[in-house]
Amino acid sequence: MRIFSHLVALLALFCVNLGATTALAQPMGPVSQAQLDTATPLFAGQVRPQHLPPYVPQPLNWATGTNEPVVGDGSATGGFAPSYTLLPDYLTPNPETMWATRNVATQGGGCGGPDSIAPCGRPHEIKARFTVGTIPYPFYNDPLRNWGKPGTSHLHTFYGNCQPHAFATAATLRRDNGRGDCTNAEGQFLNAVSYWQPALITRVRGTPPALITVGGQQAVALADKGAGTQKAAIKFKQATIYYIGTQKDRKTHPYPVGLGYIGGFNMDNPNKMIAIKNAANAQAGWNRYSLNLRGEAGTDVEFATRHQWTCDGVSGSTPSLRRADGTDPFNGQCGPGQTLRLFAMGPTCWDGVNLWSPTGYDHLIYPLRDAVTNSVTCPQGWYHVPRFELNIGFDHQGFAPRTDGLGYGAWTLDSDWHAQRHEGGMGTLPGASFHFDYLAAWDRRVQEHWVRFCMGSVLLGGTQTMECNDGQISETLFLPDWPGMGSNTAQEVVIVPEVNTGMIMTHTRRGS
Repeated sequence: MRIFSHLVALLALFCVNLGATTALAQPMGPVSQAQLDTATPLFAGQVRPQHLPPYVPQPLNWATGTNEPVVGDGSATGGFAPSYTLLPDYLTPNPETMWATRNVATQGGGCGGPDSIAPCGRPHEIKARFTVGTIPYPFYNDPLRNWGKPGTSHLHTFYGNCQPHAFATAATLRRDNGRGDCTNAEGQFLNAVSYWQPALITRVRGTPPALITVGGQQAVALADKGAGTQKAAIKFKQATIYYIGTQKDRKTHPYPVGLGYIGGFNMDNPNKMIAIKNAANAQAGWNRYSLNLRGEAGTDVEFATRHQWTCDGVSGSTPSLRRADGTDPFNGQCGPGQTLRLFAMGPTCWDGVNLWSPTGYDHLIYPLRDAVTNSVTCPQGWYHVPRFELNIGFDHQGFAPRTDGLGYGAWTLDSDWHAQRHEGGMGTLPGASFHFDYLAAWDRRVQEHWVRFCMGSVLLGGTQTMECNDGQISETLFLPDWPGMGSNTAQEVVIVPEVNTGMIMTHTRRGS
């Protein structure tokens, strides 16, 4: 009955994408800070995306005693989740002639599996690596937490899909990506996933329009706030995306089309995974589970295990861009020419039923490390999806604040003030509230190729694991590069309005 109710609810999907064109949202004027505070008391009272069925909470039961955990349906492969095939692919399947082929023996690619591919020369990583670019401007939109409410979130930088907006769905992402000059990821419309994260912001000083030059490129002025400082976003050009295999038994399940979730710092409850771990150990009857997902020593702090800032050539990492006393976490060792990097990893335990939850954190959670299996594990009957990892590099001119905005000591995330106001000080250090949003829109066959080949998924017939690089998805198939990828990678400092763009993207849909 639950699957049937999901199917009935999903019939509304086709009304969104068929019929006459109807205006869905019009540009609106600037929103004041007071209005924003009222509209987003930590994004309470979320609007459920109209194309998805209601959220149905699933139990968090963990293996007890020394019993083996149950993955998915408990079969040898874990089985396909009930919701995996509920959403259609939306588009006529893209012919495989549009996928790039490459002679891996002469052009490189992955390693670690078949004899026809050169060995890594070291233990290979179980991963698939892709590159995506950003869209031109950041927006105060959030298609997951503030679906259908443009201009009411903190500022986000979007990358991957070229057509993100407050009304985005998997259907619009699959339909619109790759149109015209929208070629923003390896594979273009084959990889229509939309990613977004709180914008990295700073203050700049200059005479409007305050054009800033970074890496030889001129920034675009979006707002004229008069003389003095202005809010600006540090906009990177491209990001490296990894999907990591984590299960020793290789029961890796692909992402369902339309799955949307949030990873990283939990803006609702930063210590949620600590509570989940404690409850799991109470069920097990001993301290079977821990949060140290990679096995490293460290404190049991939620956000410290989800993202980190590093600097090329400097050992160690930090969860924030400044210490509590305002000093440089890299102790002056991170100077111009040394890229400042942001690493983040996502959750891997999906409940198999929901494609959305009101918080964005409840239907897809982080795994726990299991002392019995010496591996990560999920609640009983949940499904393991590939671990999403993110690597973004930023150019800078050292720690000291500068009028051109390039001193990282003055950088913050636009979500930091939300964390400070709503969480009693949790995550208030600059850069500590980092989180990311993910809305799945892969071509289903393409995704199943790399989950089988790179992750070695036994569910999809995989027989070994691989380290897949440069868009490789199978023994001979690679996703084509997007035009100019790698040649236009300088970041920009983009002047943005203080609260709301006042230039919210007008989006049209094909009404029912």
